[in-house]
Amino acid sequence: MFPVKDDVHIRRGDQSFFPKIAAFSVPFLIAQTSDEVYSENLQNLNGMPGAQANTVSRGVVTSILICTYAICGTAIVAIQFSEDQITKRILDNIHWTVSYIGAAMLAAYGAFHAPARVRSARICFAFALSSYTIGQILWDIQVLIDWNPFPGPSDIFFLGLGAGCLFGLILTFRSIEIRESRDVPLDAVAFAVTVLAFSLAAYLPRRGDMSNLQLAVLILYPLGLLSAGALGIILPLSMRLRLNVRWLLLITTLAINGWLWMEWNIRTLDNTLQDGALFNITFSIIAPLLGLGAMVWDPMAAYDKTLERAYETTLRILPLFLVAFAAITAVLCWTVPGLLFSVRLTITAAAAIVTLLAILRQSILLSERDTLILSQAAAAENEKKFTTLFDNASDAILIMNDRVFLDCNIRCQAMFRATRDQLVNHSPVDFSPEVQPDGTPSTKKAISKITAAIQGQPQLFEWRHMRVDGELFDAEVSLTSLEIGGEIFLQAIVRDVTERRLVEQRLQETAQRLSLATEAARIGTWDWNFETDALIWDEASQRIYGFSGANPGFTMKEWIGALVPEDQHGVREALQQAISNNAPYHSEFRAQMPDGMVKNIEARGKPLCDPSGKVIRLIGVQQDVSAARAAADERERLIRELEAKNQELERFNYTASHDLKSPLVTIKGFLGMLERDIADNDTDSIADDIRRIGSATDKMNNLLDDLLALSRAGRQANPPRLVPMRRIVDETLEILEGVLRAKNVQLNYSGEFPMVWVDAQRLKTVWQNLVENAVKYGRANETPRLEIGARPHADGYAFFVKDNGVGIDTRYHHRIFEQFHKLDSGTEGSGIGLSLVQRIIEAHQGRVWVESEGPGLGSTFWFLVPRPPLGI
Repeated sequence: MFPVKDDVHIRRGDQSFFPKIAAFSVPFLIAQTSDEVYSENLQNLNGMPGAQANTVSRGVVTSILICTYAICGTAIVAIQFSEDQITKRILDNIHWTVSYIGAAMLAAYGAFHAPARVRSARICFAFALSSYTIGQILWDIQVLIDWNPFPGPSDIFFLGLGAGCLFGLILTFRSIEIRESRDVPLDAVAFAVTVLAFSLAAYLPRRGDMSNLQLAVLILYPLGLLSAGALGIILPLSMRLRLNVRWLLLITTLAINGWLWMEWNIRTLDNTLQDGALFNITFSIIAPLLGLGAMVWDPMAAYDKTLERAYETTLRILPLFLVAFAAITAVLCWTVPGLLFSVRLTITAAAAIVTLLAILRQSILLSERDTLILSQAAAAENEKKFTTLFDNASDAILIMNDRVFLDCNIRCQAMFRATRDQLVNHSPVDFSPEVQPDGTPSTKKAISKITAAIQGQPQLFEWRHMRVDGELFDAEVSLTSLEIGGEIFLQAIVRDVTERRLVEQRLQETAQRLSLATEAARIGTWDWNFETDALIWDEASQRIYGFSGANPGFTMKEWIGALVPEDQHGVREALQQAISNNAPYHSEFRAQMPDGMVKNIEARGKPLCDPSGKVIRLIGVQQDVSAARAAADERERLIRELEAKNQELERFNYTASHDLKSPLVTIKGFLGMLERDIADNDTDSIADDIRRIGSATDKMNNLLDDLLALSRAGRQANPPRLVPMRRIVDETLEILEGVLRAKNVQLNYSGEFPMVWVDAQRLKTVWQNLVENAVKYGRANETPRLEIGARPHADGYAFFVKDNGVGIDTRYHHRIFEQFHKLDSGTEGSGIGLSLVQRIIEAHQGRVWVESEGPGLGSTFWFLVPRPPLGI
């Protein structure tokens, strides 16, 4: 602004009509801005949604506007009643200053509460208005001290308004990036050149003695503001922004401000300005509106085809308008008298530049038109592909808003057995039972799912639908949100899973039957992933191995390591053969349980391959066969024992028949001799015959008693009990005391005799036979010496009878325990004593053996009995 000379007078009728229009438009603009701000997005200013944010923002904005216009209005009214020019000048500066302070406060308030997408632009606007406010304050100071240089300090800050607004608009363009626009810079430059040319045409004829610096400052005032206003017009057109008060208010006030500055400068150069004039008041009317526009600046994209076509038409006409405007300016500069040739040439060059920019702009439009045609063809092709995919999709696809279906594909119509008209404009609840399988009402559940999807949370859920004919079916629904044309829609993909449910139910029933079968048979299943080495067991397998609860999570390598070491190689070999040959797997092994117990387990499996034929898994079953294996081993043992018994029985039958025949033959022979001797009355021969018959009879009786004892030796006559072995030995030796005294036997004891779990009566028979044999087979002319002893043994307790008798050749050690076998046939006895000992000891789960280094070196007969059972 410039000081007005005191001698300048202007008639009220000569004042511009525009300030009056601006004054009367203030209430309309405020009302429109308030409606736009408070009804749409002003709640974001405070960073919170809801009615409370609206109230707070409305109160702050309204307070600033009311205070600003109240003070300005008071000053303006005072001007009308004042006749003093100095007072009018002071009042002019008051309403100017207050109006721009209010504008700066509104812009700062908007910047502070701006959403991220426009924060940078609003900060620039706030900086621009603050700069202008500082300039106004400096101007007030200059007026007070009557120091008015041009350009002065205030002019530097005044110029910040256009520059800051221009930079903020550029930042808006960079941040939104709605569509690629190479034509925006060209249009902006062309507009700026046009404004520059017009400014030169308007100011140069009036410059008088004004310096080039002063002229440059004059030109920069409207150039910055009008360029910002022009860019503000071009951006919405190029970026297809929504037509609303938000950007219209800022752009309009910027353009008006630029025009006011141009008019101000022209009047200054013509010396027609006047303090307190209505023209001065328009600055204070426009300033708060400019601040309000900066506060609510938030351009948003428009997806309106009609509006987009209007924008395209305007952009196509704009270069022609600029060229025409530049051409008129060029013509005017050549018709105005008094202009320097260099000035006319400069303005003409500017018009030429605008024309070249317009030509370049049009060539870009033609290029974009060709690209658009290709894009439209591609879009049409894509739309055709989309339609084909949409209609031929295997799942039902529906497009809907938050209430009803808007479109559906052919598969959807087949699934619901309905026409498109029967589906469109109907709610999903119309095709659902009142209550879903989980007990939730369909309406309530549908609202919950739709709300979550609209809020950006994709939904995947199961739903029971109903066809038009009333048939119910189970479906899997995927619900996602889509933004089309600035509106939120939902895409629902519905898959009929009725058949899948039936298959799943059958599989579940099959799995239950399989589980019951495996549980009844105590068979567990396993699954080995060959690629990851992971081994999965079912519950039955876990029980087999002594685990409970969660799966132990073995790898196959770890599982094999838990087997009995001797069986690990065989299992690995069987698994490798199954994998290499894609053949069934079978192995039997021993596994050690967590409690240390060892079980016999049989496992079978089958390889599974990928499509290329590569084995990737082995699945199978396993079973605890410990009991079966023990039974088989016992059966084998019994078979072997039975075979041995049969062999022994054969030998027994042969020997018994042979040894029993011998006394009978003797008796029969001597009976014949007795008959002859009686006939011959040979008394001596008769007595000898009778003696021999009696001897044979005794021998046969003894043999029968021994056979009876042998037959009973393999059976347990009395239940076992815990008795001291030394007592059994002592009672046996008491029975044999006469024999031992007659032979003058020397007897010694050796070792500690433990408590044993035996049939004491049978053990006496064992000791009796062993001691009698030791005495019977003593060496001639040598006193018998016997040692009876006990030794601890790994399998129980070992006892022995050691003698200094005739000894036994090592060749016969294994035969002396056979029935009826005697190394010396001239000795007394039937030869079944040691067989009797062996049977009794084996019935006690023990064993018997002999040690002798050979004939004449004595013998030691050993027998072993197990330790008493635990807890005895």
